[in-house]
Amino acid sequence: MVPALGFALLAVVLLAPVAFPWYALAPEAVLAYGLTDDRLRYRLGLAVAPVMLLILPNGHGLATLFKPPGYVIDVLLTVAGIWWLVQRRRSLVPQS
Repeated sequence: MVPALGFALLAVVLLAPVAFPWYALAPEAVLAYGLTDDRLRYRLGLAVAPVMLLILPNGHGLATLFKPPGYVIDVLLTVAGIWWLVQRRRSLVPQS
């Protein structure tokens, strides 16, 4: 029952229109409490550790420092994704 609550909270955080990195800590804490497999707890701890480092001491996240390069990366990833889809579609369509 407790892991289901943790996964539900995690789904709410991941599917929310706006989410800050520290929002993921609450469901991960519930999951860490409810999981019985030590390997899963260890992996969950490895996932939580970098999230704590995303928030700077002044309260701002690292995302504010990387917004301009992030725009360029988003555009490049979008273009690459569209190019990949077009190439895949071309390879699936029989040529006459």
